[in-house]
Amino acid sequence: MKILIIIALVVIGLVFSNVISIHTIETVADIIRIIITIVLGDYFLYRFALRILALFTTFIGVILVICLITYAVTKLL
Repeated sequence: MKILIIIALVVIGLVFSNVISIHTIETVADIIRIIITIVLGDYFLYRFALRILALFTTFIGVILVICLITYAVTKLL
């Protein structure tokens, strides 16, 4: 937390001394915001896709087991 406060004070000092402008800070913040959004979106989409895939493969597995049991019973008769 102390490091973030020091970074904030340094950035404020650079803005007041006109070394960097507020527009530059906004652009960097927008880039960081976009990167964080993409990373979080990919993570949640990945988790959602895995859940759907697991559910789908479970249904397919149940259907295959029923077909296998039916096939075995018909072969025995």
